[in-house]
Amino acid sequence: MRLKQNQLTIANAISKAKKGDILLVRSKNRTLGIGVVHRNDYAENFDPANRLHVAWINKEPSEISKNLRTSEIFSQSEEIENVFRKSSAYNKTWKIMDELRDGNGDEDLSPNAGEIKEPLNQILFGPPGTGKTWQSEQLAVKIVEGKQDSQTDLYEYLENGQIQFITFHQNYDYGDFIEGLRPVLNESNQQITYELHLGVFKSMCIEAERFPDDNFVLIIDEINRGNIAKIFGELITLIEKSRRGKTSATLPYSNEQLTVPKNLFLIGTMNTADRSIQLLDTALRRRFEFVELMPDPNHDLVNSNCDGVNLKILLTAMNERIASLLDRERQIGHTYFFDLKNVTDLKRCFQKKVLPLLQEYFYDDWEKIDMVLGKNGFIELVEVDQIVKHAMHGPEDGQRYEKLDENDPDWDRVDCYKNIYENTKPGNPS
Repeated sequence: MRLKQNQLTIANAISKAKKGDILLVRSKNRTLGIGVVHRNDYAENFDPANRLHVAWINKEPSEISKNLRTSEIFSQSEEIENVFRKSSAYNKTWKIMDELRDGNGDEDLSPNAGEIKEPLNQILFGPPGTGKTWQSEQLAVKIVEGKQDSQTDLYEYLENGQIQFITFHQNYDYGDFIEGLRPVLNESNQQITYELHLGVFKSMCIEAERFPDDNFVLIIDEINRGNIAKIFGELITLIEKSRRGKTSATLPYSNEQLTVPKNLFLIGTMNTADRSIQLLDTALRRRFEFVELMPDPNHDLVNSNCDGVNLKILLTAMNERIASLLDRERQIGHTYFFDLKNVTDLKRCFQKKVLPLLQEYFYDDWEKIDMVLGKNGFIELVEVDQIVKHAMHGPEDGQRYEKLDENDPDWDRVDCYKNIYENTKPGNPS
């Protein structure tokens, strides 16, 4: 294996690492983790197939000395110990650290050891606005750190590549996800050549194999919008738990063998307003566990007193009607009503978010939208021009349902919003 100069320095340090040495994982002048070596397969022969076994004690970020050299990343020197013993991020780790270095501890003291109970492949699904993307990000950090509560920001893991985020769409394909040939223009002779491009999934598989003691997470937003057979290809089989780290496939462009490691987790999100689970690719349904996220009207960020309007009850009433008129998969998520403080916020939410969503759900059937709103006054019957009366099939001859003009003062009336769940006529005090 041919290594560059900086790789040789790291390889030399790794080959000399012995049980009890401190391992620092760092990016520039920040460390992303600290652990203790408890076995080194590289000691005899530096080979990619070997492993460095580390008991991770702490993965909290911390500033480190700018003067530390790469050759010192494995060390028991006083300089490194002094740096880290003074760091508040590591002040609770040294008891475990010392036990390991004295030979009294074992690998099970690692935060990652035996604590990850999440499935390797899962999909968070539910109506719009139920927090699927946010939940997937929190879950990803939990998996990477191996603990329930994290103090580390998601973006630090995005930066070091342990968590990656992609979105499927109709044009996303095998070349984007695994590998493919991409045209490259040679500016000197204006000739086009084709180079092998590594997709995000293949790149993460390779990285996860290089660092088997770490967990990696790929978040696939809108997983139901992509053509699964076209994107995953032969690797749809290899993501199964029983085949992880055991079965390999020969890739068509590079002719390389690829295995999906056990420490690479897949989290997908899907919006059930676009497609129900029953319509998903069968191969995907068999290989993923599904976690339903439904609207939570009792969420802390949904105000129970927004200028006198109880948004928790309002959201519940609207969703009950939507479920009856359509289905439970096209309700309104609680995040639509986050942090609404007054009737001005509420008006904007209804005009810019709620009504457009209901228009999409009911294909501009304003009569049904009026039913969802509890006939609160935002939808009204209007007379139409005599010329089109003969073509009308509305509720009454020559009438149709229309949304109030956005400048209508009824949008600012608190009782109109309360009427959604109180079932009183507009204008009557509640």
